[in-house]
Amino acid sequence: MGVAIVAVAALVGAGILWMIIRQSRGGNDGGGLEDGRARVAADGFFVRAFPAGSRVHWRALVNGTWRTGVAEIAGGETFVYTGGTPSEIELKSIGGAAPAPVSAPAPSSSNDDDGSAFAGFPSAY
Repeated sequence: MGVAIVAVAALVGAGILWMIIRQSRGGNDGGGLEDGRARVAADGFFVRAFPAGSRVHWRALVNGTWRTGVAEIAGGETFVYTGGTPSEIELKSIGGAAPAPVSAPAPSSSNDDDGSAFAGFPSAY
């Protein structure tokens, strides 16, 4: 029984140590620079290797400040403006295209029930 408790404690400790080391190295869940899905530019970065219409949630470290956003992928490479050169980029979750806006029904032309079209404004005089 005591050996099982020590083994579980060792596994938990190793898992915590692994997470701390991974975080200190700038590791991330979604990839970015390491896996070639992002390319750094002077004032932002390019996202690539995602299908057009995808939405990518990103996080970038720019001048010591983390910035976040969502990029809608337009094609082969999509530029994301960050205002400075990012030193780290994390591409978080990938989703489908944004839903199309819902159009409102056309307003009725008058309060009349006869269905006649609007004939213009009445004379002012």
